[in-house]
Amino acid sequence: MEKLKDTIIGVDLGQASDYTAICIIEKKQAYDQRTGQKQNEPFYLVRFLERPALGTPYPDIVRRVKTIYNGVTDPTTGKRPSLVVDATGCGRPVFDMFKEEGLSPRGITIHGGNSVSQEGSIYGVPKRDLAGVLQVLY
Repeated sequence: MEKLKDTIIGVDLGQASDYTAICIIEKKQAYDQRTGQKQNEPFYLVRFLERPALGTPYPDIVRRVKTIYNGVTDPTTGKRPSLVVDATGCGRPVFDMFKEEGLSPRGITIHGGNSVSQEGSIYGVPKRDLAGVLQVLY
């Protein structure tokens, strides 16, 4: 199934002492109002942000994300958003639960290495790369 262009649902899985976060981000392109020409830098809109209650069981998180995912899917075209899930540590089994639900997630594991790696639909990303992107965007 085709993806909704530039719409991403991100899920950062919490554990007993930290919260899970669910976010929908949409990448947009800026245009000059006078000329109508595309500006160089896109911008990002946070369309949705949710923090389920502390201690929410992972099966409930998966069901909630599936509901959100289905709500973002375009019913006329069938285009779906991209789903990116934290697969670090305990996130890997939960990532597998998203796959079992047919949501085709991409997993991200955060590590202390120097390079990005990929194994199937799971990407290993150095923590410094993530921090660097945030510094540039800020």
